[in-house]
Amino acid sequence: MRQDLIGRLLERKPARRLGMLNGRANDIKKHKWFEGLDWEALEARKVTPLRKPKEDSAKRLKELTVRSPAADMLSVLACLPGI
Repeated sequence: MRQDLIGRLLERKPARRLGMLNGRANDIKKHKWFEGLDWEALEARKVTPLRKPKEDSAKRLKELTVRSPAADMLSVLACLPGI
């Protein structure tokens, strides 16, 4: 089932790709892999996540958002003409 879903999403020809057909996103939602999923509850954010982040998620977010001197230098270099 999941191989079928992934294969149909990765179809090379857009005219045959799941999500690009007449039904668009509804074709994906109706796939057997998602059978039983309450799309309305998901959209309303009423679905309980299968995995919740650990309590140190704020620390992890800070680590990801703190820029290093090397990253700052790369952003400066990217603005220079001819580079």
